[in-house]
Amino acid sequence: MPRLITDFDGPIVDVSKRYYQVYQYCLTTISTPGQAIHPLSKSEFWPLKRSRIPEVQIGINLGLDDSQARDFAHLRRATVHTMPYFQHDLIILGIRAALNKLQSAGINWSS
Repeated sequence: MPRLITDFDGPIVDVSKRYYQVYQYCLTTISTPGQAIHPLSKSEFWPLKRSRIPEVQIGINLGLDDSQARDFAHLRRATVHTMPYFQHDLIILGIRAALNKLQSAGINWSS
């Protein structure tokens, strides 16, 4: 029996809003009041994340110092897969129908 194996985030669920919400939380938490930082819009942030730019580098580009950038990256890793942020994930439009069609054709799928 044929099997289709896919990654969950991207083909099945859009996680960009969750990642951006976590990015905003981490930046707000790590930066100090009055610090000159350069926050990114979601449309600026997401291509960096998709390009696998390290969080430390993103933090430095935003105006965090080296120590803050490391703390920013650590906090992001500790936060991104926590329950409060999963509410921002969106199922890709049409994916349920596509997966049902595959299953009806006898193709098992897993992510």
